[in-house]
Amino acid sequence: MISKIKYLLAGIFISGILPLLQGQNSTPSTSLLVKFKSTTDSELYINSLNKRALAPGHIRMVSARKSIYKLSYNGQKEMQAAREQLESDPRVETVVINHKLTRRGGTTTPNDPLFSQQWNLDRIGLTSLWDRTTGGLTPCGDTIVVAVFDFGFDAGHQDMQDIMWHNKDEVPNNGFDDDDNGYTDDYAGLNLDTGNDRHEVDVEYHGTSVSSVVTANTNNSLGLAGVNWHVKLLIVSSEEKDQALAVEAYEYIRALRKKYNDTGGLEGAYVVAVNNSWGQEGLFEEDFQLMCDMYNDLGEVGIISVGSTENDQVNTDVFGDIPSDCSSDYLIIVTNTDRDDALAVGGFGKENVDLGAPGEQIKVAGPENTYIEESGTSYSAPHVAGAIGLIYSLEEGTFCDNARLDPTQTILNLKRYILDGVTVVPTLDGRTVSGGRLNLGKTVDMVTSTANSTIEPILVFPNPARSFFDIEIPQISGVFNLIITDVTGKLIITQTMPASNDLVRISTRDWSAGTYFLRIKGELINAYQIVVKM
Repeated sequence: MISKIKYLLAGIFISGILPLLQGQNSTPSTSLLVKFKSTTDSELYINSLNKRALAPGHIRMVSARKSIYKLSYNGQKEMQAAREQLESDPRVETVVINHKLTRRGGTTTPNDPLFSQQWNLDRIGLTSLWDRTTGGLTPCGDTIVVAVFDFGFDAGHQDMQDIMWHNKDEVPNNGFDDDDNGYTDDYAGLNLDTGNDRHEVDVEYHGTSVSSVVTANTNNSLGLAGVNWHVKLLIVSSEEKDQALAVEAYEYIRALRKKYNDTGGLEGAYVVAVNNSWGQEGLFEEDFQLMCDMYNDLGEVGIISVGSTENDQVNTDVFGDIPSDCSSDYLIIVTNTDRDDALAVGGFGKENVDLGAPGEQIKVAGPENTYIEESGTSYSAPHVAGAIGLIYSLEEGTFCDNARLDPTQTILNLKRYILDGVTVVPTLDGRTVSGGRLNLGKTVDMVTSTANSTIEPILVFPNPARSFFDIEIPQISGVFNLIITDVTGKLIITQTMPASNDLVRISTRDWSAGTYFLRIKGELINAYQIVVKM
């Protein structure tokens, strides 16, 4: 009954209010997103379409991997007619309207002049955490990257120098697609509007302001401090936002992390999180199914997505919001809290909104090397995205090891630590999943206490192996889990075994030559070994 009421109310809201929202934020969409079945020759299908109803520049491949195309039409009448035809075509798996997306709106102390005004950083526990790490590298030596998908970026701002991730497989400004990924000169990220890395500065300066929360040139006697001091930013920008561009952006980000996984870090980027400070009110997952599905795809290679909920005190469980209504376990939705730890102007929902983070009167980078104060859920989300990047750099943590062995479980554990570690506050309790506001101190305590179980050396021989290898298990009691994956994170073996003094023999006859990661995990042991199959 509750579910029926929810959708009845949502229907009333969408029919009565959404036209007003669309009138304020954007013109109605005249494009569709189409996903073809795997058995369909999508290129042949696209070439056979009647082009008369389509607008100039009417076809854009959004995801070659998933056969998703954006089809733009001359008007809504033509779009609706095409939608009905596509929905009845057995070669088509999914058809959705390409809805628009809009902006949303004793300790180590850095010497940045504005740090004393950045109440938000101390509130989430950063000033004590910076004694232990200021971010940048994992204990395994991976360069940590946080992706920001936004409306633009000012690479010339004085406090945003040398923080952009660079694609070492691409030669800058040579006019070629050196890494053969479909984009020319994507050396410093990607501008989806131009297909290269020349990011525009958006009129509202939204992208740069949001990015400066994740990281800024900190402890440089200039401007402000970021959550991270040294993490790299992967900037993916576009002047406008819609579902098609979001899917394309996520494909780009996912491909970089997957390449990193597949090559053992020789290529690609170690992207651990992507920040999304934009959305659309009053819509549900079924309206953005193809985009929502991408959060699972990102999670499967080891990337947590962080999104801001809407900038109004509305129950998103009932009235809908994107990305809040996306059901992926690899997505964290953040609302806005103020100096009093109260819910500010931001959405809530016991099912859809995970936690709060500071978002009121936040000092951020501004135009022409200035610094401004901004408010909104747009500035809450990057606190969480930045926190994820910082946690990966903890010396006591094991995320770099875990992420190689089981990237999906690693980020699900990290999400649980973030939500379980919140400071419970009255205005969020019962109105969000966690009931509280981001508290990095508690989260880090959970991370490090998990990592500090007794670590014993695991002897594996012969290594390299040909047809088998033996594991010498230390003298422990109870049971332990044996997990073996390949370099892509694909699970090869998982089993629970009783502890003993015997050798455990593993057959490798059916394994392909290459590198594998072995993990032994139990109450009293947490160790791994790299195994090479010849």
